[in-house]
Amino acid sequence: MEKKEVQTRITELEIALARAEAIGQISRELNTVRDKDTLLKVLAQPAMDAKASNVNLMYVDLAETGEPEWTEIVATWQQKGKSLIPLGTRYYLPDFPFAALWAASQNEPLFITDISTDKRVDEATRNVMAQAGARALVIIPLAQAGRWVGILNFSWNEPREFSKQEMEIYKALTGLASPVVESRRLVDNLEQVVEKRTTELKDSEQRAADIINFLPDATFAIDTAGKLIAWNQAMADMTGLKTEDMLDKGQFEYALPFYGTRKPMLINEVLKTAEETASHSDSEIPAIFANPLQKPRVALIRGMGEGGFLERLITGAQAMANELDIELIEHNARGDFAKMVDMVQDVIEQHVDAIILNIGDADLLQPAIEAALEAGIKVLTIDLVVDNPAVPEIEQDDMLIGFMLSKKLATDYGGNANVAFVGDISYTPAAKRNRAWQDFKWRYANLNEATRIGAVTDNTAADTRPQVEAILKEYANINAIMAIWDEFAIGAVEAVTQAGATDRVKVYSVDINDEDIQMMTKPGSPWAATVATDSYCIGRLAVRVAAALAAGEKVDKYLLVEPVLITQNFLMRNNISNMDDLVKAK
Repeated sequence: MEKKEVQTRITELEIALARAEAIGQISRELNTVRDKDTLLKVLAQPAMDAKASNVNLMYVDLAETGEPEWTEIVATWQQKGKSLIPLGTRYYLPDFPFAALWAASQNEPLFITDISTDKRVDEATRNVMAQAGARALVIIPLAQAGRWVGILNFSWNEPREFSKQEMEIYKALTGLASPVVESRRLVDNLEQVVEKRTTELKDSEQRAADIINFLPDATFAIDTAGKLIAWNQAMADMTGLKTEDMLDKGQFEYALPFYGTRKPMLINEVLKTAEETASHSDSEIPAIFANPLQKPRVALIRGMGEGGFLERLITGAQAMANELDIELIEHNARGDFAKMVDMVQDVIEQHVDAIILNIGDADLLQPAIEAALEAGIKVLTIDLVVDNPAVPEIEQDDMLIGFMLSKKLATDYGGNANVAFVGDISYTPAAKRNRAWQDFKWRYANLNEATRIGAVTDNTAADTRPQVEAILKEYANINAIMAIWDEFAIGAVEAVTQAGATDRVKVYSVDINDEDIQMMTKPGSPWAATVATDSYCIGRLAVRVAAALAAGEKVDKYLLVEPVLITQNFLMRNNISNMDDLVKAK
């Protein structure tokens, strides 16, 4: 091979490694994004590192033909001073012929090295760019399943020749950023709907209260739950019961002054009509959010038992439900997958708006899922594979988790280790992680699986400990444990510590929570590393997707949450003691 060809291949390898490193860092940081400004800074980091003067995230609105018609700046960053083009600025694309260039491809970024001399740039666009102080430009298209979502716009105040490495990174951003921006936009739309409806409701309630309070006739009002929401001064004077003492009272309290007993009154007969009237809403508001008197309801049915990871998932789900004013109904089958079927049937009869299924037996659940869909109830899953394009699947990317975990163990031991595999691969996520482990055993001939144990129970950690103690005695050559769920890891760490084997046996796991961090950072702990996502974010995403489905939005079939490798050294070096510290550190 000639020297020039060797150098070319080395250069190509360096570019690929730089691209992988940059995209990997962006992927990890996306797990912690909570708003559009942070999202933009994470996605635009390569451009900001390259001294870009301005970066923008813009949403794209479509014409009836499905083509881009408008763009709007929804997040912006300026290297120095205040952005010259304000947030919220909208552009009507037919006025800018240049827009046809980037709109021609949903897969390839558009690079302009010098706006002032590039003949592809029309005069109107050149003037807008001059107003922003831009001379060089990158436009990154963001689209999902052929549908435009938005664009990323990076500009420099001097002409710029883009290196091949830069171009590769910006091209990779197209696929990485599109689903994240689409998800963020969905949240924005839902928040706008909720905010609009809340404002309208508050204004309406205030107007009604003002009218009732100033009526000369004795008047009261109740809500659909039968609680008093108005008791004007004339009514207080007539009955001798003060307004502040009557408001929020239910159980026919308002009947007592008139009948001396609690009983329905004429107003109760009108409630059905009121409910029917309330069901008619502004056509811009999805039906699920249109009735302020009735919260949307989402059922979250778990197949697994308890554990810190699952508890944090529930906390995240409840937080998003609270933000979207959704009633979250939670059920836990505690490992009894057949019981999950009954739970699905129960919530179908309760006419919930959406069902989230977290781990289970797809074959057992399939008929119940079909029944829910036929009843008009949306269904999505977390870590559960369902062969139905109408059922989105949220997954921690378990194949990647298995790969990262196996790679860390293999490299730490130089491909030469005697491993105890601790896990229950009857669960779909575990089966996928195990698949990657099998590939690594094939790749490294001296990566030996000495034994395999583990079963999910009501108390997996406690039940795993004696099993690991037993195999440590039976297999004296074991020097590594792969635990494919942190509940297995907790039991394994306790067993290794009890056996006094922390100097020769290290534990590698999946998932993380506050308790895990405390155990990993304890002096002398054998817990070397874990691969994890933040289950709080998964819970939030699940409820957000459920709301979108119930509101009639289109959602992709596969929603993968990318994991990160977290080592004991990283936790200790950064003084991390809980999940809040970890989220900030990442």
